Amino acid sequence: MIALDIDGTLLHYDGWKGPGVFGEPLPGAVEFVQALASRQAHFCYFTSRDDKPEALAYLTSKGFPTAEIIGDKDKRIHVLFDDRAYRFDGKFPDPKELTHFKPWWKA
Repeated sequence: MIALDIDGTLLHYDGWKGPGVFGEPLPGAVEFVQALASRQAHFCYFTSRDDKPEALAYLTSKGFPTAEIIGDKDKRIHVLFDDRAYRFDGKFPDPKELTHFKPWWKA
């Protein structure tokens, strides 16, 4: 399953504004997820938000396909698409790389 993070990955994000407050879709995000759905890719939405039903309703109102929404790592996930992820390639990086890591929207 492909897990798609919501804030900062599919939707504009510049910091937590409260429950029920969502950014607009990032350019190409709706089309990307629609393409996954049209290829019958198994995907879900991923978020640490507590307002998951509202998040899903917002996504679908913006044209994103309906899908399961999860908040925890799940053994079904084989790809996590996220603005805060660091790709581990089998070699451990210099710790400075991690302590200075910023999501793309903060860089």
